[in-house]
Amino acid sequence: MNLSHLNLGQAFKDMFLAPACCLCGRITTDSLCDKCRRQIEVIGTGICERCGKPGSRSGCSFCSRQSLYYWRCRSFAFYRAGIKTIIYRYKQLRLYQLSDLLASWLQDCYLKHYMGENIEVLDGAPGSHIHRICKHLESKLKIPYANNLMKIKENQEQKKLDSYSRKYNPAGSYKVINCLKYWGRNLLLIDDVFTTGSTLNHIAWLAKQAGAEKVYLLTVARGEQHI
Repeated sequence: MNLSHLNLGQAFKDMFLAPACCLCGRITTDSLCDKCRRQIEVIGTGICERCGKPGSRSGCSFCSRQSLYYWRCRSFAFYRAGIKTIIYRYKQLRLYQLSDLLASWLQDCYLKHYMGENIEVLDGAPGSHIHRICKHLESKLKIPYANNLMKIKENQEQKKLDSYSRKYNPAGSYKVINCLKYWGRNLLLIDDVFTTGSTLNHIAWLAKQAGAEKVYLLTVARGEQHI
């Protein structure tokens, strides 16, 4: 094999396909330039210990209205501006090269909030976009990815429903494939956005029914509705 040909090919690739920021298009060494990265509004302290709602404490108004089947919920950033665009381009436009960036944000959030917890297995809401993130996260956190959830029925889009309908819309749409993968274990459940939490709460209930101990939620962003 002629290494000079490989080097020349790489040079042309770098010239015409230079890495660019996924938001503004500036040439950068990363998938997100420093200017756009500063626009991401990371969720800080002062959140509900249970549901992770910003500006709340234990027993917040969101928790008090729900029957929660997860132990804790944490999100990396607010679902605004830059991160909203990134998730749209990743999920709807299928820019799957962003999966590692999203997984790195989840890793940061995990290390901040869950590092001391005994989490033994991770899984994600069904969907190829979440599957890709979970594969990256499995490698980063060294937690086995169960890939143990299946969507068995299409339901209405949550964003088109009122709060009452959203609560019951996910019922019957998902199933656990193999209960033994969850049995007696603490589970980390991954998704891109926490909006009402109805879907994730329902999946957490399914995991508990399958024998999971504690279910921890981890999402890239948290929607405006419950901020």
